[in-house]
Amino acid sequence: MLKQLDTSDWQCAFAVSTTNIQAAYPTSVVSLEPFCQEDVVEIHHLAEGEREEEDWILVGRLKDNRWFALVAGCDYTGRNYQTSGMVTMAFNYDVVVRYGLSIKERSQLGIVI
Repeated sequence: MLKQLDTSDWQCAFAVSTTNIQAAYPTSVVSLEPFCQEDVVEIHHLAEGEREEEDWILVGRLKDNRWFALVAGCDYTGRNYQTSGMVTMAFNYDVVVRYGLSIKERSQLGIVI
């Protein structure tokens, strides 16, 4: 496992997000097979989140050469702890960054397209 991902926060982010995987755009034929932290071989962008404020965001490449954008967050507001997350898959970096991240998420990572 890559050192940057070997934390309890990233473990939670992967657990929440990898159950909600989608393709970058509807006509994409990329596999939506689930994956885990150990499958990540390359990190291109990473933003450590802040509970109730900023999401955890990761753009990277897997062992099978699929690219992904993972976005996860958590909220302690009120009496309930809530988590949310999703993964967008693509066959290349440009597609996953353009269609897998919102403008706000790209801004948090310092990506300009």
